[in-house]
Amino acid sequence: MNLVFLFRRLVFAQVLLGIVSFCMAERNPAMLLVAGAVGALAWYVVEGPTGQPLPRWVINLGSVTAVGWLLFDLYWQRGDVIVAMGHFTMWLQIVLLYAHKSSRDYAQILVLSMLQMTGASVLSVSMLFGLMLAAYCVVSLFTVLLFQIKLTSDVVLDANRASAPIGVEVDRPSPVFGRRWRWHFRATALAIGAACAFIGAIVFVALPRTSRFQPNTTPLAPAMAHKQTGFSPMVQLSGVPPAPGSREPILNLTIRQNGKNLGDETRSVRLRGAACDTYDHISHQWTRSKWLTTIDMTIDPVPKSGARLSIKPGGNWGDSAADLTTGPKQEFFEAQVMVTSADPRALFAPFPPLSIGGVNLSGIVFNPLDQQLSLAGASSGPIAYVLRIPIHPGEEIFSGYDTAVKRARDLSNSWSDPNRISDSDLKHYARGWPARDQEEKLRRLATEVIEKAGLSRNIAAEHDPNDAAIVEALAQYLRTNCRYSLANPAPKGLDEPILDFLFVNRKGHCELFASALAALTRSLGMRSRVVTGFLAAEFNRVGGYYVVRQEDAHAWTEVQLATGWAEFDSTPSADVQTEHRAERGLLSFVRETYEHVEFMWIASIVAYDKESRQRFLLTLQQTWNDLTATPSAWVNDTLESIKNALTGGSIESFAYTFSAFIVVTILIAIASLIRMAIVRRRRIIALQLTRLTPAQRKALSRRLKFYLTMLDLLERHGYVRPTWQSPYSFAQELAEANPMRFDPVVALTEMFYEVRFGHRDLDNDRRTRIRAHLRQLEENLAEA
Repeated sequence: MNLVFLFRRLVFAQVLLGIVSFCMAERNPAMLLVAGAVGALAWYVVEGPTGQPLPRWVINLGSVTAVGWLLFDLYWQRGDVIVAMGHFTMWLQIVLLYAHKSSRDYAQILVLSMLQMTGASVLSVSMLFGLMLAAYCVVSLFTVLLFQIKLTSDVVLDANRASAPIGVEVDRPSPVFGRRWRWHFRATALAIGAACAFIGAIVFVALPRTSRFQPNTTPLAPAMAHKQTGFSPMVQLSGVPPAPGSREPILNLTIRQNGKNLGDETRSVRLRGAACDTYDHISHQWTRSKWLTTIDMTIDPVPKSGARLSIKPGGNWGDSAADLTTGPKQEFFEAQVMVTSADPRALFAPFPPLSIGGVNLSGIVFNPLDQQLSLAGASSGPIAYVLRIPIHPGEEIFSGYDTAVKRARDLSNSWSDPNRISDSDLKHYARGWPARDQEEKLRRLATEVIEKAGLSRNIAAEHDPNDAAIVEALAQYLRTNCRYSLANPAPKGLDEPILDFLFVNRKGHCELFASALAALTRSLGMRSRVVTGFLAAEFNRVGGYYVVRQEDAHAWTEVQLATGWAEFDSTPSADVQTEHRAERGLLSFVRETYEHVEFMWIASIVAYDKESRQRFLLTLQQTWNDLTATPSAWVNDTLESIKNALTGGSIESFAYTFSAFIVVTILIAIASLIRMAIVRRRRIIALQLTRLTPAQRKALSRRLKFYLTMLDLLERHGYVRPTWQSPYSFAQELAEANPMRFDPVVALTEMFYEVRFGHRDLDNDRRTRIRAHLRQLEENLAEA
C-alpha cells in the first residue's frame, strides 16, 4: 500500500475519532450527528474517484464561520471555554479536510485534533471515553510516525521537480526501505507506546488528584455543570410535570452495618438532597427559607475519621466522629456514597445524618435546622463520602441539632446581619398555611380522615403522642384515594394544585402527594416540609451497591414528632417501586457488569487520591514480599490452579456457556427481525398503504404515525377496528355510541384522510391539534 495514502487515511480516522470522542465527552448527540456527517463526507469529496479539494475562498469562508461559531458560543450563548474551543477546533479540522493540504496543513490538523482531545479529557470521566482515548493515542502515534516518512518523501519530490525540465510532470517517488522495515516500524511504535504508557503510569501513581483543586471557580468550568437532572432543590406544582431525568447513573450507594452489606433487591433507601419548608400559594412553589443560610455551619477541613453533625453536650461543632467507633457500641449503619455526576453541589444522605467523612471530601456546609448537606465549594468531579445514620433515631440526635441551632443563632445575632434569624422565624418554621380559606378546607378534610381512624388532635398543641399515627392515617388516605400519575393534570375549576389534587383530580406525581401530606399535617398544627432527593431501589448484584440514576428523583414529606423529625412517604409504594426498580431482563447481568466496571474506573482511576496511592503501594509491597519470600509455593499454586482449570472442566464449561449465549443472541436477533417485519406489515395494512410504492409507504407511515397511536390507545381499552371496516366508519360507530368520549377519534380520523388522501402537510397547527386530541382521548379513556 502507498504509505502516503495510508497516512491520509490515518489523518482522516484520527479526526473522526477525535470528533466522536469530544461529542461523547460533551454529551451532545446533535453535534455528533452534524459534525460527524460533514466530516465523513470530506473523504468522498476530496479523496473519492472524482473528488477534488474545494476552492481556497470556500475554505477561508469556512474558517471565518468557525471563528463566528466560537464568538457565538462564548458571548451569546455564555458557553464554557473548553466546549467553545472544542467546537472551534472541530470545525477548523473539518474545513481543512476539504482543502488542498500541504504538510503544514496536515500538521495543523494533527495539532488541532490533539488540542480537541485534550479538552475532551477534561469534560469526561467515562470509562468508554477512556477506551476511545487509548484508541486515539494508538492511531495518533502511527500517524505521527508516518508523517515523518511523508515529510521525507515531500523533500525528495520537491527536489526532483526542481531538477526536472520545464513542463515535465514528476511522480512522487516510492519510499526505499531496508530489510524487515515493517518489523522495525512496528517495533518503534510499540517501544514509543510502551515508554509513554510507563511514564504515564509513574506520573499517575506519583501524582494523585485531590478535591482541593476546583476548576469550577475559574472560567474553565465543566461543560456538564449546566445539565439538568431529575433532582431539583425546589418544587414547582404548576406548569409542566417534573422532568424524570435520564438513565445516566448519578451516584452509587453502599449500605453496611458492622462490615455486613445490607443492600438487596427487596429494599429501597431514600436519599434526601433538599428540604423545602415554605409554600407560596401564588406561584405554587415550595422553596427553602432564605434566612436558613444565616445558620449554615461550615466544616473545613473535614476530619479524616468524619465530623459529627449532631453536637454532644459540651462538644464543639465539627468534632471528630472517631468516638462513634471507639466508644460504646452505637446502633448505626454506614452509607458510602460515590457521586459520579459533574459538580455535585448537594450531598445526598439518608435521614438523619449523624456524621460525615471522606478522604477526598473538601469542606461541607450543614444546616442543623433542616439537616441539609452541601459542599462548601464546587467539586472538581466525582467525590466519595461516608455517612453514619442511626438505626433508631431518638431525641438525643435531634437535641444535638437543636444545640447546634442555638449556637449558630447566637453567632449570627452577634453580627450586624439584617437577615439574621429571629424568634418569629424559629416559631413559624415549617408551620401554618399561607391562605386562611385554604387552610380551613384542608383542616376539615384532615379532621374527617383522622376521626375515621379514631384519632383527634388539638391544633394549638406543639406535639401530640398520637402524631405518628395521625400522619400515617393521612398518608394512607392519600395512597388509597389518589392515583399516582407522572402526568400533571390541569386544574378543573380550582387554581390551587394541592386542593385540586385532593378534591377534584385525585391523581398526580410524587410531588403532589408529598405536598398534600405536608398541607394536611400543617392544617392540624404540625411542622412539616417537602423533601426532594432520590429513591435508591436498583441494586447492582455484581458490585453489591445501589445505582441511583437521574430518573430516580423522588419527593416525600418530613413531619416533626415529639421525638424529632420523621419521614413519611404518601405516594403509593407499589407504583413508586415499579417506577424506580430496574427490570431483570436477559441482558441485565451484562449491563450491571459494565456499570460496575465503570464504577470501579471512577473509584480507582478518576478519584485516585493520596489514600488510594497509599493502599496501592502497600498492596504492591506486600505482594512483592510474598513473592520473594516463597517463590516456589506461589509458582506451585499458580500451576495447580491452571491444572485444576484444565482438568476440572472449567474451560469447557465456559466455552459451552459462551457458545450457548451466542446462539441465544442470534435467535433473539432473528426473532426481533421477524417481529419487526410483521409489525411493519400490520402498520401498512392499518394505514391502507399496500398499493403504494415502498418510498411512498415509508413517507406516509411516518406522517400518519398519530393514527396508529390512536388505534393503540383504543385497542388497550378493548376497541379494535376490524380489517374490513374503513377508518371513517369505525370512528362514526364509536362516536354514535358515546359522542363525549370518542369525539377526538372522529377529529383524528378526519386528519388521517386529509394527510392520506388530501395530500396535506403536517404543519405546526395540525401537530398541535393532533397532540391535543390524543391527550383528550387518553384522558377520556382513563376516566371510563
